[in-house]
Amino acid sequence: MDMEIDQDERRRDGMELLDSDDVEDAVFDLPTSSLTSAKPLRDIFASFFLLGFRAFGGSNTHVKLLHSQFVEKKRWLDENRFRELMGFGHGMPGPTTVQMVLALGALRGGFSGALLAAFLYVWPGLLVMSAAGILINHASNAGKQELPSWFYEVMVGLAPAAVAHVAYVGFRHAYRFCTDNLRSGLAVLSTIAVLLVTSRVAPWAFPLIIFSGGVVTLLDAMFNSDCPEHRYPSPRLRGGGGMNGAQGMFYAIGVNRKTSVVLILIWLGLVGVVTILRFTIFQSGVIRIMDIFLRMSSISYGGEYVILPIINMEVVHANLIPGLYYMTGIGLAQLVPGHFYNISAFLGAIHAGFLGALAAWIGAFLPSVLLVFAFLSFWDNARQSKLVIATLVGINGMATGMIMAAAGLLLVQTVPSSGPLCVVFAAGACLVVFQVGDRSQRIRCLEWAHRRSSQLGHRVDEVVKLDGLMVGVSGLDRIAKVSAGRLGRETRNSCETGILQLQTWGSATKRSNARTLLRREET
Repeated sequence: MDMEIDQDERRRDGMELLDSDDVEDAVFDLPTSSLTSAKPLRDIFASFFLLGFRAFGGSNTHVKLLHSQFVEKKRWLDENRFRELMGFGHGMPGPTTVQMVLALGALRGGFSGALLAAFLYVWPGLLVMSAAGILINHASNAGKQELPSWFYEVMVGLAPAAVAHVAYVGFRHAYRFCTDNLRSGLAVLSTIAVLLVTSRVAPWAFPLIIFSGGVVTLLDAMFNSDCPEHRYPSPRLRGGGGMNGAQGMFYAIGVNRKTSVVLILIWLGLVGVVTILRFTIFQSGVIRIMDIFLRMSSISYGGEYVILPIINMEVVHANLIPGLYYMTGIGLAQLVPGHFYNISAFLGAIHAGFLGALAAWIGAFLPSVLLVFAFLSFWDNARQSKLVIATLVGINGMATGMIMAAAGLLLVQTVPSSGPLCVVFAAGACLVVFQVGDRSQRIRCLEWAHRRSSQLGHRVDEVVKLDGLMVGVSGLDRIAKVSAGRLGRETRNSCETGILQLQTWGSATKRSNARTLLRREET
């Protein structure tokens, strides 16, 4: 009976860890037995072929699917090794679950096994997204003519679903990550910074935004003597180092330090060469779209939706692809199996046909292949460093803000002014996250945000402005609810009262403005 209780406790502990998005929540401990990598490729093919058709949903769903398939059913890994694998995926830039699949395939069949597993994992969604993009490119004659009206009637319904889903992911990520003022502040600053970025400065602004958060938390961990211990938790090691650590699990892959350095140099050289080609010799659409996704995948931490504001600025605002196609791609990527990064093939195909789809897809996934094998030999030391963990905490904080900004930028497609969104978000963050001011001050601040939003909404009629504002208020209401565990009762009640007053006031003003517009149309 005691043995059964212990097994149940271990199983619950494992699944609780699966629900976490934070790299510091991974428990890095391994058993002493070694893994055997001499497994035939047909075993990998049989295991991953059908998995690619079942991989619906986001990264959390995919992680649970991998756990069910390879820990519970096939027993390729035990709980501890799967946790180590998940921590490794969170520590690398790019798509987390693809990196986990690459490592799983490498453990069974080396480098060729890794490539086969990753391709089988993403190929169903890749085919659907590529085919859809090529059809749109062909029907629109490479963007030179309008598509039939029925296409817009069908596709326009995907945009609201895309906004809602991205907003949900952002709030969920913020609820799990923003556990103190430093992390919350990084997320807020990142959101506002992304909303103010223009397409001209986007290539260097987004890397600066992401890695500046890592610099802040790194300095905080190094020089802040009052820094709480739980902010940057050290990995909990029970098995020791060497063959019992990360190198013990990945030992059979055979990646040494020299090979790792060569792979890192190849990655840096590839990014540099493609960037130079884009801005100098070959200014073709294929090279340009590959350069965008190559840089994007190399700096993306914190989930797949971090790439959305980068796509919005470097692809949509640069007039490579219409905004409706971009939002259609987001909605379509939620409907097909495979990883969300397959949206790269869809957008690349719309921009430059088949070659564009291939170039964008390679640019999105190639950094993951190179970096997974490059960092295997360094991971054992890196995962035990508090400074590395602190840097990743800051990077993930900025990534949280980028996801929130992605939802806002999608909303701005309907309400074309980022000023109101910045004001409402900043006011809501001060009210709900940082608990600024007393009750009357919070209500006045909300009223000021409403008035200021109306002033900043240039060339947008009052009804549309207030529609957008009500969406923002609903977001503040959501923040108040998910922050309930950290706010006092008085603060929470005053926030809810202020939001309720603003909602009532906004609804009345909306009806009044609608009547005014109607009278103007009649006259």
